[in-house]
Amino acid sequence: MIQMVQRAVSESISLLLAVRNVNSALHELPELEKRVREADFLFLTGVSSECDELPLGDERQHWAPDSLGEKDQLALAFEQRIREDALAAFTRIAAALKEAF
Repeated sequence: MIQMVQRAVSESISLLLAVRNVNSALHELPELEKRVREADFLFLTGVSSECDELPLGDERQHWAPDSLGEKDQLALAFEQRIREDALAAFTRIAAALKEAF
């Protein structure tokens, strides 16, 4: 999970895809969820929920190019709005997980 956070910070992966993946991992592993701030956990859950209709990962290959373009524009606008808060949450999460392990 720390690698996913680092990839998001370095922009080698979509920030929204990283949020989705980290949020999923936190939901699947309650022992990790307990190590992060509740506010960060809830923030990632909210962002992930807002991305439910966006093709961010492997599912992109199943979308028509026109529809994909429209969704990409929505994703880009949303990512720009939450970028600063998401990166700050990721920084805190990475620090908390490094301390724990």
